[in-house]
Amino acid sequence: MGLPTRTAGAVVLAGVLVGALAGCGRTVDEDDVVDEVSAVVEDASGSAPDGVDCPDALDAEEGATTTCEVSVDGTTYDTDVEVTGVEGDSAEFDVIVPDDLRLPRVAAEDVEQEVASQVAAQVGSAPDGVSCPEDLPAEVGATITCTLVDGEDEYDTSVEVTEVDGTDVNFFIQVADEPNA
Repeated sequence: MGLPTRTAGAVVLAGVLVGALAGCGRTVDEDDVVDEVSAVVEDASGSAPDGVDCPDALDAEEGATTTCEVSVDGTTYDTDVEVTGVEGDSAEFDVIVPDDLRLPRVAAEDVEQEVASQVAAQVGSAPDGVSCPEDLPAEVGATITCTLVDGEDEYDTSVEVTEVDGTDVNFFIQVADEPNA
């Protein structure tokens, strides 16, 4: 069944990353930081950066920070990186993506609630559960596949963004005709 819906968008949060430590200086290699910053910016913004420049290696010590310059579509943004923990030969660090680079998203929980609500309205009873693996990017054409649970059956449920107007995001819900095998 296809179900149109509308809900508000949310902003993506930066992820936690792991980088290998190099040598006895206990630093995260500059190339590893550049690679992770690039990946997080691409995930958050929907666009691969034109370039990422980190000034040097990141100290592998909780609380250590650095600021990388990220170039996207001819504009340069400062992107902060902070070590949040060190265990053995790996360091976890956050990449804080500037607000101007973040693609708005609809939180997975909000998508789950809306799918359940729309299915209940369409068929007369709410599903036993809905689970979405990630937030839905607020970009026309973006899709995620959620799982709808009805009794002992699970159905793939496609959610596709059809329109974005400010913080209003319209999306189309398509529940598979047959349960998953």
